[in-house]
Amino acid sequence: LTVPKSGGGEFVIDRKIMTGIVDEATGKKWLIFTPSKNKMVEPAVEWLTKMKGLGRPIRMIRVDPGGENVKLEKRLKNVDCAHLTPIQCEMTARDTPQHNSLVELAFPFLVALARHCVRPTPLALR
Repeated sequence: LTVPKSGGGEFVIDRKIMTGIVDEATGKKWLIFTPSKNKMVEPAVEWLTKMKGLGRPIRMIRVDPGGENVKLEKRLKNVDCAHLTPIQCEMTARDTPQHNSLVELAFPFLVALARHCVRPTPLALR
């Protein structure tokens, strides 16, 4: 995906897949952008490591049974992710977005927020 720059030229957006993370206790949302769904595992592990380093260890992850999420679950069981344990992975039923409703509802809001942030304002045009 390419987007024209205001000063000329183009900007290439190669991370077009958005993975959403929602803390059910606080409602706080995080987004991870990756080039494909299959490449979301390592950035997710990095995010989990960052949260643990900040003193906010993640105890449970609820995801749909998509291939990328199964890969994440397997990755978290590896020896090199032992520093993150214990993390319980809960797979929701297939084709039931209501189980992931906090994330599903966050996507349109966050996209609209981003669209608003990059939209030129009348003041900027003067």
